[in-house]
Amino acid sequence: MLKFAMLVVLVINISFIQVLTIAHKSKQFVDCPHFTQGKEDYIINDPAASKGLGKRALVQVDSFYVNRTSTYGHAATILTSAVKHLNLYESDHEGSCTEIHTQKRTIIESAYQKSCTLAVNANFFNETTGNCKGNLISRGRIIIGDNNQMNPSFGILENGSTALGYIHPSSINTRLKFRTLLQGMVWVVREGRNYVREASLRECGNFQSEGVGSFDNFIRTRSARLAIGTDGMGRVVIIHVDGKTMTGEGMGLEDFSDLLVEYGIVNAINMDGGGSVNLFYNGTIINYPADICGAKGLLRCVRPVSTFLCLQAHPDVSGRINLSVQTHINSMFRLDITQVSFVMVVFMILAVLLYAKLRK
Repeated sequence: MLKFAMLVVLVINISFIQVLTIAHKSKQFVDCPHFTQGKEDYIINDPAASKGLGKRALVQVDSFYVNRTSTYGHAATILTSAVKHLNLYESDHEGSCTEIHTQKRTIIESAYQKSCTLAVNANFFNETTGNCKGNLISRGRIIIGDNNQMNPSFGILENGSTALGYIHPSSINTRLKFRTLLQGMVWVVREGRNYVREASLRECGNFQSEGVGSFDNFIRTRSARLAIGTDGMGRVVIIHVDGKTMTGEGMGLEDFSDLLVEYGIVNAINMDGGGSVNLFYNGTIINYPADICGAKGLLRCVRPVSTFLCLQAHPDVSGRINLSVQTHINSMFRLDITQVSFVMVVFMILAVLLYAKLRK
């Protein structure tokens, strides 16, 4: 009888904890700031401010070291027309973001497939299902356009302007004609100043709860960080710093925002960071990945992601990508069975001749 009573008490306690957990999650959801009509708040950068962009080089990539946090990073400044050359893609195939389980791919795989000169991860995603989080537009096609949570977006309009800030879903491709749009979490730099504190009071932190526990922890935790924004000349700039969550490596968002301001960024939003941050440039990953892998945990590996930004030299007018570069790369390294057999026969003949000569 005593055992039965103890079992009943245990079941009641477990049920009570589950109810509290559900209630806590529901409270988080209810309290998460959402848009209401009239609360849009964004900045449009006129393409006229970007006149004089370079015609020869696509991008300038600078590396840097921050003494105060012992952090390495890179800044990629787009020197050409972003509306023509900077595109957002779903990593595996068109439509994968809206499938039940989104197929993820590494930046290396995706960059080679799309012939990217520069590529980097884009939106936040569910690490279990791969499902994309936040509003997304790829080459004028709305992938996700109904996220009503209060989080900042960065977009490139069809006329070449950039828009950054809190953009209501009802404005997407109605008043604002986007070619590219992604949504991050925390407006980190606004009009040349650190905006993290103000943004934290306005925004929804539901995009990223894995590994850090709360929105405040997400902001304070030192980790790898990634941002996209514009500088004083209106050029699109992508900046990252290396780091690893929960180890003290990297930057919190306050420090990261200060770094962006020092670099001359005027407006910027924070993108998916941590192990997702991987910057591909000229055929290789140039940052130090955060994910640990290998049998003994001695390696750092590139994390598969659901979406990515891609800077391309030769996208055609339909938005499809010229794959001639990748085809050429594949052909250089492709050996069929006939070629392999021929090489083996030649090697064997040379070995026999060398052996015969040594015997003499």
